[in-house]
Amino acid sequence: MIFNYITTDFSGEVTKDGPEGEPIWVNKNELDQLPMQKSIRRRMPFFFEEGTFEIHITWDEGTKEEGKVVIRKT
Repeated sequence: MIFNYITTDFSGEVTKDGPEGEPIWVNKNELDQLPMQKSIRRRMPFFFEEGTFEIHITWDEGTKEEGKVVIRKT
């Protein structure tokens, strides 16, 4: 499972040596230019819309690929 969060307000210090690499600030207009996994790229536009969303993906173990994708927005 992957959980993502977005904020419009931040205070404190960003961890410099976190286990997931160095965090950087990116202008949202430049997101489409960044390398990212297909599943992350799929959910990115929903972060900038009102409401919440869920994405359920069926994994096909035989082909090692995504199967059915269901997106629910609330």
